[in-house]
Amino acid sequence: MDLPLNRNVGVVSVNEISSGVWDIEMFCGALGDADGFDTVQYAIDIWAFGFAEALAGSWGMALFNSNERLAADFSQPHLLWPRAVVDPYGVPNLEIPSLTRPVVLGMPTRFSMFTRPRDTGLLNDYIDQMDFWCRTSNTALKTVSRKLLQYTINDPEDPENNADGPGPSIIIEGALLP
Repeated sequence: MDLPLNRNVGVVSVNEISSGVWDIEMFCGALGDADGFDTVQYAIDIWAFGFAEALAGSWGMALFNSNERLAADFSQPHLLWPRAVVDPYGVPNLEIPSLTRPVVLGMPTRFSMFTRPRDTGLLNDYIDQMDFWCRTSNTALKTVSRKLLQYTINDPEDPENNADGPGPSIIIEGALLP
């Protein structure tokens, strides 16, 4: 996905709705409020990737453009691929190379669900939140936690806090992508 400057970007969900057909829900926002929600949303460029049937090499990944033409063959050496490997697990601020159009393959992997007790009774605030990428300068990338959902429930149980482990991501030069 594209990494526009000062925008929180990420994949919210990926679902196979039928054989070979995928629904990908993306998010691009900014101007977080005091409650942890972004108040403005923006369009975001994404590229679907998959394994090509006939790559030039014996291993690798390929990026295809909207016309289903091979746009990048990771099995071949190229000055633009990959430029950096980052893993935000436990390191919220990362340094990346200065690129014309930085693009990331991968996501910070933290997703959590939890409840916060209200003042009285069995009422709790149920909160879903996840981490997103935010490029803050030409060479700085950080993770930002944003709420996806919050509502009040009448339930004393605290669901397990779900958090994924390390999730390395690849930073590439996206200037040649459509």
